[in-house]
Amino acid sequence: MFPWNLFSSSFPSFDFQKPIKPEDIEQYIKKVMAHSAKNETPFEANHPKMEPANHQPVQIIETFHYVYIRLSISPADLKELKVRHTSHKIVLEMSNHENGRQEFLLPVAVKRKGVQTIYRNHLLEIALPVADDLEETEISWEDQS
Repeated sequence: MFPWNLFSSSFPSFDFQKPIKPEDIEQYIKKVMAHSAKNETPFEANHPKMEPANHQPVQIIETFHYVYIRLSISPADLKELKVRHTSHKIVLEMSNHENGRQEFLLPVAVKRKGVQTIYRNHLLEIALPVADDLEETEISWEDQS
């Protein structure tokens, strides 16, 4: 299934309900190229870069199997960083910074186990596996009339 919800409304769209002229197509292609020149893919547009209190940019990227959290951080700050997560949010805590606790909502529910991390070139990447078996509970009611 294609993840339609990943596209942002800021990504250029084309109106297919009116007659299509070659000039319109050319203008549309120019808009798309200008939009992609900003280094923002349609998949990242729905989850903008967020800035915690220590001004380290955090990226949250959703794929079919993982939610990736990418954080630019120095080795000294990495030693002070504590990361926790629930099924719907991730918490980053820096003990040596004021307002060092930042919470970010995740775009989908994730599993508790199977988290992978890698730190390379001052970039911490956390891969949280997407929870694929969401439990549903049926709600019943009685007519009170």
